[in-house]
Amino acid sequence: ISFDELQSRDRVFEVLLILEVLQHVLDPEDILSQLAEHMAPAGKALISVPNAFSAFNRLRMLGGRLPASGVGAKGVRNQTYVAPHIRFFDATSLKTLVSRAGLALDALFTDQLDLWHATPYQTPRLRACTQKNSTWFRLSASTLYASCSKLCGS
Repeated sequence: ISFDELQSRDRVFEVLLILEVLQHVLDPEDILSQLAEHMAPAGKALISVPNAFSAFNRLRMLGGRLPASGVGAKGVRNQTYVAPHIRFFDATSLKTLVSRAGLALDALFTDQLDLWHATPYQTPRLRACTQKNSTWFRLSASTLYASCSKLCGS
């Protein structure tokens, strides 16, 4: 259902999928806070955003180009920027956003590497290199995922 329709309903959801949305809205904290209000007490949310500050995107910016969109960025190399992103996230800003919206961060992860798009999926060895607090994680992640829970009492 649309966000406007959700606001007008008195429904509670066990799971919310907020995938590739928050980079398109003016106030992602407000949107995420309002969505959290519709989560069940033990509800979960999965959020994804492009990592605007990956190594690939930093190279693009050094060349005077805007960050690639994240998912599907492989085809963006020789194209002009077309994704209408108005907010840009990295691992730190995503963690901060989740916290300010009243959600508890359970895990922060990526499913693919951005560094020259070497591989679409992580091997177990690469996964060990991309732990949420490592520099490699921040530089290699094309898309960031946050698995969240509703905070008790919120």
